[in-house]
Amino acid sequence: MLSALEKRSLPIDERVRKRAETEFGSTTQPAICYVCNRDANSLDELRHSLEVKRNIEPKKLVCEPKPKQQQQQQRERRQTRNHCMRARSHARPLADAETRTSSRSTAPIVSSLKRGSGSWERKEKKGRQNRKMASLQGLAAVVTGAASGLGRATALRLAANGVRVVLADLPSSNGEQTAKELPDGLGTFVPTDVTDEEQVRAAIEASGDRLDIAVNCAGLAHAIKTLSKRGPHPLDKFKQTLDVNVAGTFNVCRLAAEKMAKNEGEENRGVIINTASIAAYEGQVGQVAYAASKAAIVGMTLPMARDLASSRVRVNTIAPGLFDTALLAGLPEKVKAELGATVPNPSRLGDPDEYAQLALAIVQNKMINGATYRLDGALRMQP
Repeated sequence: MLSALEKRSLPIDERVRKRAETEFGSTTQPAICYVCNRDANSLDELRHSLEVKRNIEPKKLVCEPKPKQQQQQQRERRQTRNHCMRARSHARPLADAETRTSSRSTAPIVSSLKRGSGSWERKEKKGRQNRKMASLQGLAAVVTGAASGLGRATALRLAANGVRVVLADLPSSNGEQTAKELPDGLGTFVPTDVTDEEQVRAAIEASGDRLDIAVNCAGLAHAIKTLSKRGPHPLDKFKQTLDVNVAGTFNVCRLAAEKMAKNEGEENRGVIINTASIAAYEGQVGQVAYAASKAAIVGMTLPMARDLASSRVRVNTIAPGLFDTALLAGLPEKVKAELGATVPNPSRLGDPDEYAQLALAIVQNKMINGATYRLDGALRMQP
């Protein structure tokens, strides 16, 4: 028997011959690979031949590549390595590509890296910077309608993530008390009527040197039919609804965008989130003014996002369904439960914090822009 050292020193063919002598007693009848029906030229192929000879069910053998195939694979690997070096990305992309695909399929991957704008290293560095920017520590926000409901929940969640929040709401609201609930003194209440330009400017200036986030939750609703037993819809109520919900929202947007545009940043200098309603799509009886105002907010989302694209300011809208806010606070619990039962899934009223969660996701995801998101549990309002 040959020692392990002697076996290692022998060429492959010689080791096969020695093993055949040991197993068969002679080499006059060479071992045949049952996979490709050719002479066994490796120890693995010989092992399978021996298993066949002994009537043992052998495992499937993948024959070693022929010399020409080996040369072709080596040539492709060298080409891939050269491409990666020219792309200045020979380390990680090559490793990832070789583990995911064969060397033949790696060429398009490397070619795309080579053709792309900048090297993979620059893109990865930029990606790491974007991931760091996902932290909201030190950012500043203005939230209108922040004393209650959706605005209050949004202010609390932003502050919990380290954002300094200016709470803008009417002087008669509980804004001062809500500001005290924010952690680490991150809340500042500024009495604000969103239809008043000077008051809105004061709220925005209260954010300090910069403004990164503006969330519009201020609004009102009147339940009046176009024509009822009392007569036609009062025009002043219709104008008031549009003035607060549409003009007030636009007033905050335009002034907030002006300050956001002064921030530094190649990709994102600020984000504006407006609040519409599913009434914009399925307005109910008595919601003509409210539905019109919310449809206007949905309608101005995309053009505003396009207007502010050059300033690197994003604009998005959330259209909530039935939420447990001040609008429903005066209803009996039984009535609220019945309303919640109309929501397909989850079959309940929405929690204001769920609105805040979506607002936070929009802030952190830099690719979300010019879109309106329904937050309604698949609810479609009936007449």
